[in-house]
Parts: sequence; structure tokens; C-alpha cells
Amino acid sequence: MKKIFFVTLFVVLLSVKSNAQFNLSFLTNSENSLLGVGYSFNEKLSTDLRVYSTTSFSDATIQALLKYNFVRKEDYSVYVSAGMILNRINAVVVPIGVEFKPFKDYQKVSFFIEAQPYYELDLSEAFISGFGGLRYSFN
Repeated sequence: MKKIFFVTLFVVLLSVKSNAQFNLSFLTNSENSLLGVGYSFNEKLSTDLRVYSTTSFSDATIQALLKYNFVRKEDYSVYVSAGMILNRINAVVVPIGVEFKPFKDYQKVSFFIEAQPYYELDLSEAFISGFGGLRYSFN
């Protein structure tokens, strides 16, 4: 798990130096928090790798997503993602969210809200959770 941490840290530091299309995010609700690193391929398609903060490095639960922006304006975007949650929760997840950029002078900072319906594979049950978050883009 230490290798994943150092690779993520290296990628983030490299993105700061190269001004790449990386972002960092923090999501929270009343039960969980997630830390994420994302990469934007273009205006429509991006990825996100999130780690639940309630797990240890040796037993990390991750969320790997592919995100599609179907509405993208200067100050907001609407997106849908698809991916997996792996380890303590093993699930298929489809987050749907709205991202806002409320500060004209700080377009790298955004806030978002996200509904996350997911199907828990081990329990064979469907759930939904919601998150609020903050994102900083390096591009």
C-alpha cells in the first residue's frame, strides 16, 4: 500500500511541475470521507481514483471511476461516472454529480455534490449515498 501512496504522491508532484490536467478532491458526508486524484483526458472524459479515509493504508478501500461530463459550461458542469469500489465494500458504483466554479478569479477551485447509487456485490443489495466535495485542478 505504501507503493500506491508514493506513486500517487509522485504523480501529483509531477502534475504541479508540468501543469498537467490533474486534480485533487475531497468528498465527505456524515459517515465517510474520500480523498481523490483525477486526470482529465479532455473536456468530456476523465478518471478519478478515490480512497476512503476511514481505512488504513494496509486495508484501503478504493473507488476507481471513469467520468463523463455531459454538460460543461464556464461555471458549472454535470457529470455521470461509472466504476468500482474495492476491498471493505465490493460494489459497482454510478456517481451522478454537479460541479460548481463559483469564483471567477479562482477557476481551479470547484465545489460539487454527488449522488452515488451502488450495488454491493457481497450483500447483493443496492444502496445510495450522497457526498459534498471540493476539487482543485492543476490545469
